Amino acid sequence: MTDTSQDTPPEGGPEILYSGSAGGFYTQGISQNIPADAVIVAAGTFQALLKAQAKGATLTAGADGLPVALAPDGSTIDLAAVETVASYLTVPVQTLAQKAQDLFDAASSKMWADYGCLGETPPETWTTYLKALRAIATGADTASVALPVPPDSVAA
Repeated sequence: MTDTSQDTPPEGGPEILYSGSAGGFYTQGISQNIPADAVIVAAGTFQALLKAQAKGATLTAGADGLPVALAPDGSTIDLAAVETVASYLTVPVQTLAQKAQDLFDAASSKMWADYGCLGETPPETWTTYLKALRAIATGADTASVALPVPPDSVAA
């Protein structure tokens, strides 16, 4: 166990330790079998690490054995800024074709459940809608810049 002079246990509580080899935290006096590489983690650092992890960061041991938070792109997160960041996760942007494929999958499942499994033919408006989605999803339709409107959202 490594001790660093600037690290202090959480306010009034037992020491919190981090083990890079185990990839986890331990509480002095409570945890059993604490790995030999465990290092004391300052209270503020511990809290910031947990908040960063809750916002999508991963934790790993730095060169000195102390835990560091990493963003999904592998960059080290500044723990002083964790409070101001909403999330470290990035939402991938879907292309029109990907959105069309997702809608096609959902709509074709709905059509099967509502009509196909009963041996009935879906309304022509739904067939037209599915064909339009499939054309965008497969790249057969390269002119569309928006998705077609589902038939059930069109006012009668």
